[in-house]
Amino acid sequence: AYDPSLVNKPLLRDLFERYGIRVIVGDLLGAYTVGSGATWKAGTDYTDPEQRKIMKAIVKAKVMDLKDEPFVLMWLLGNENNLPSDYMGVNATRTNASAKPEAFAKFLNEVAQMIHELDPDHPVAIGNVETGLFEYYRKYAPALDVLGINSYRGEKGFGTLFGDVKKVFDRPVLLTEYGVDTYQENEPPTEDEQRRYHEGNLRDIVLYGAGGPMTGNVIGGVVFEYLDEWWKALDEPEDAQARHNEEWYGLAGQGSGMNSPFDRQLRKAYFYYKDVW
Repeated sequence: AYDPSLVNKPLLRDLFERYGIRVIVGDLLGAYTVGSGATWKAGTDYTDPEQRKIMKAIVKAKVMDLKDEPFVLMWLLGNENNLPSDYMGVNATRTNASAKPEAFAKFLNEVAQMIHELDPDHPVAIGNVETGLFEYYRKYAPALDVLGINSYRGEKGFGTLFGDVKKVFDRPVLLTEYGVDTYQENEPPTEDEQRRYHEGNLRDIVLYGAGGPMTGNVIGGVVFEYLDEWWKALDEPEDAQARHNEEWYGLAGQGSGMNSPFDRQLRKAYFYYKDVW
C-alpha cells in the first residue's frame, strides 16, 4: 500500500519554493515486484488481474495524495520493466513485461488513462531502458504522453536514438537516465572522462531538443546521478571498488566510501553543469 507519511512534503515544497525544483513522481509498477504482491522468485505478472488491481490502487492513492502539490512535474511509470527476463542471465527487474508485451502495454494504457482522469494537469511517462517494446506502446498504450528512456551510449551522445524513436512512436522523449562512472579498472577514478561524457550527452539533448534543428522530440534529461551510491556497498567499500558501478556515477563523490552518505566531493562534471546553467 502507498504510505503518504513516507513523502517529505515540507522539504519538497521548500525545494520548489526556494529553488524551483520539481519532482518526477515515480511508481515502479511492479518492477522488482514492488507493489504487485508477487513473490521475488515468480516476478510480477501483468496477466494476473489481482496483481494489476493492487498496482493500480497504489498508483491511484499516490496520485490523489500528490496531484495538487506544486512540486509535481510529471508521473513516471516503471523502471526498465521492459528488460528481457534473461538479461545478463537474470530476470533483472522481476517482471514478465518482455514476455507478455501486449498485456504490459495495455496495463500501462489503463493506468495512464486513470491518471489523466484523476489529474489532467500533469503528463504521464513510461520509464524504459532504450527503445524496447515501443512498437507495443504505440499500438496499445497511446495514453502515454512522454517516453522516458534510460540510455548509456557513450560520450559522443545518443547516436540514432531520437530518430529511431520518432519513427516508431512519435512522442516527446525524456532521458530518464544518462551518465557514466569515474572508475577505471586498476587506475584511479578519472573526472575528466566523466565530464567529457556529460558534455557530449548534453550537447545531443540540446541539439535534438524540441524546436531544435534535428529531430525536435527531446524535452530534457535526468543525470544519473547526483551522488555516488556507496550505500550499495554496505560495510565493505573495498568490495564496491572492485565492482565499480553505481558507487562511482555521482556528480558528487563519496571519497573512499567510509563516510558515506555524508561526503559531498563535487566533481568536474558538477561544475560543468553549473557553468552551463
